[in-house]
Amino acid sequence: MRFRRSLLAVPLLVMVVAAGCGGGSGGGSSTSSTDAWADNVCGALNTWKTSVTNAGASIGGGGMSEDQVKSAVDQVKDATSKLSSDLKGAGRPDTESGEQAQAALNKLSSQLDEDVKQINQAVEGASGATAAVGIATSVGASLSQMGTQVSAALQTLQNADVKGELNDALQQSDACKQLTGSGS
Repeated sequence: MRFRRSLLAVPLLVMVVAAGCGGGSGGGSSTSSTDAWADNVCGALNTWKTSVTNAGASIGGGGMSEDQVKSAVDQVKDATSKLSSDLKGAGRPDTESGEQAQAALNKLSSQLDEDVKQINQAVEGASGATAAVGIATSVGASLSQMGTQVSAALQTLQNADVKGELNDALQQSDACKQLTGSGS
């Protein structure tokens, strides 16, 4: 099922993203230390990755009922909404390129909010035997779109980080190491 493959691809996507940036929950628009910012951003991505991966695992070998697919979709929607909120709350890292980093995360957050709206539209009014397949296909497309959006945000962060301060913080962050599987 396309939905399951899309959900299972999320850990790989997040690892690619984490190689260049990080995530979590943090404090508003205030300036934060770069290290804390990296931990927050990677922490948020870790939480999202776990939730979406669990949703994919719940699908198992396919043949899910409409209710089971909707439950997995709800898990993806909730995790993505939380990620969006956490990215908005990450604030601005205390670097020369902090404003650009904050703007990139705010843009990504808005895009994720739109993705959740698209998923909601796919679920609303869907019923019957073909609903599960239609919902799964729509969510799979949304996850693919999210991957593109996260990659674009990463590229923006890399382009803005002329002094390498964000990259250094992300490479040192325990949360980012956990995200990439290179830490404890």
